Amino acid sequence: MDRLLELLRQSSLISVTTHRDCDGDGVGAMLAFYHALQSMGLKARLLSVDPIPAKYSFLPGYNKVEVFSSQKAPATGDLLIAFDTNDSRRIEPLASWAQQQFSNSQKGQVVFIDHHPVLEKGPHPGHSSFINTQAASTGEMTFEIIKSLKIPLNTSIAQCLYTSIVFDTQLFRFIRKSPRSHQIAAELMQYDFDPTEIHRRLFGDQTPEKLRFLAQALSRIEYLHGSKVAYLELTKQDFEKQGVDPEASRDVVDMMMNVRDVEISILIRHENGKTKISLRSKGRYEVLTLAELWGGGGHLYAAGATLESADYTQLKKQALQWLQKVGI
Repeated sequence: MDRLLELLRQSSLISVTTHRDCDGDGVGAMLAFYHALQSMGLKARLLSVDPIPAKYSFLPGYNKVEVFSSQKAPATGDLLIAFDTNDSRRIEPLASWAQQQFSNSQKGQVVFIDHHPVLEKGPHPGHSSFINTQAASTGEMTFEIIKSLKIPLNTSIAQCLYTSIVFDTQLFRFIRKSPRSHQIAAELMQYDFDPTEIHRRLFGDQTPEKLRFLAQALSRIEYLHGSKVAYLELTKQDFEKQGVDPEASRDVVDMMMNVRDVEISILIRHENGKTKISLRSKGRYEVLTLAELWGGGGHLYAAGATLESADYTQLKKQALQWLQKVGI
């Protein structure tokens, strides 16, 4: 904490970001820390490597996020802090741009604040980063950092942190056998925001188009290995047919896990020339190893990967080979 506080105080401009294809944990933590920096009187800016989904527009600071473009040559300042990832590839091209700016000025660095395991075959996050794989969310870590830096909470910080925590714990379903998420949430709820409204925005704000899409998508799930594995592929045409954005499919992989006998769910989405893979496990099998085979990462039991291009048949073959290897 002393090292981080020193970095903050030495910086004339601090850039705050989160990973590509961001979610409620990263967005909430990023915005909370931005408000904390502002309350300290520090100059900060919000950067994102792709647009933040509109579902998070209720969060204070949402409209201040700038989508990074190297053509516009923004000033990253002296410090870039990335939330909810420790893999620099997930904040490209911002990471490379920042490193170039820092090397030219001989000062500045990239710091990661994250709760995912550091990949064996991925970039190392660096000695100034904060990695705590026991934390249930990055929001939980951000709360502890803000408290340790003796930054007073306010309503904006509390609302963003609460959003981060309830999103990544899925309304406290996944809390790592620790009461800490509940304890932090109880303290945050003393501030003037509506937790029920946040729950609705994150988990209940569906459209008729989304429900029609879900009905069509869930009906095509393949159940393998005696229904222990749920497998689904979604194409660009699936999204266009129902008139929904690919973002609408992000919760499908978790819905697949609600089937009683399913131990692993595998969702493959083809969108915008890329293939995105989401993996979940109920805890008997570590899906992170499968994600790493495809150059991805994440948690032991919730992971994913993004490929520039991929053949559906080949992906399914590789997945089946991995399933056989782990003995499911």
